[in-house]
Amino acid sequence: MQTILIAEDDRVLCKRIKKAILRINSAVAVQEVHDAEAAIEVIAAKTVALVITDIRMPKGGGLMVIAYLNAFLPEVPCFVITAYGTSRLKGKLPEDLLHYYDKPFDIETLAMAASAALSRKRGGGYCKGIHLQNFVNMAAADGVTATITVRHPEHNPCKLFLIDGALIHAVSQNDQGESVAISAMSWDMPEYSIQFGVPDGLKRTIKTPLKSLLRIACDCFDMQKR
Repeated sequence: MQTILIAEDDRVLCKRIKKAILRINSAVAVQEVHDAEAAIEVIAAKTVALVITDIRMPKGGGLMVIAYLNAFLPEVPCFVITAYGTSRLKGKLPEDLLHYYDKPFDIETLAMAASAALSRKRGGGYCKGIHLQNFVNMAAADGVTATITVRHPEHNPCKLFLIDGALIHAVSQNDQGESVAISAMSWDMPEYSIQFGVPDGLKRTIKTPLKSLLRIACDCFDMQKR
């Protein structure tokens, strides 16, 4: 039996989503958790087939959940309840991997989409994982202050620093600033993790708006794929 994980601190909404899913597909199991820490424990056990997560939750929030999902179960579809949305970046996503629902949303529509995502088979060329570009954009939309550590086997690791949702600094072993941020966000499926907060006394080296940096990173990613 496939299991859907719902991570939502609004317990009433959580139960409404669960009931809607089971009305549509009674052959699945639905597990409810109400904070990021509990969601991460379930994901680490590698027992879920689909995750529905809110962004704003206690004990880490949905961004932490998404980062762990990307690390432990990158092939699992993720439905995110948030106000985030960028059509250009959505076009870069693997089919059925990442979906966005703005509150208030139609619960029946979400339930039907979740059931469909579980039943849809993916081809052998399916690209796993939620791309860093989308993760950074979600972090920015949520207005977080955080350090995102990015690793890739073919590149030196780097760190991206956001304050109140603005990407202000990036640093790698040999460089810093906008070039580091653009390079990291154009890597093909890097590993990343998020830690809330940034070092004291951090100096701003990035002045270009994130939207512009993401556009450049998208173009760089496309060029590397050709």
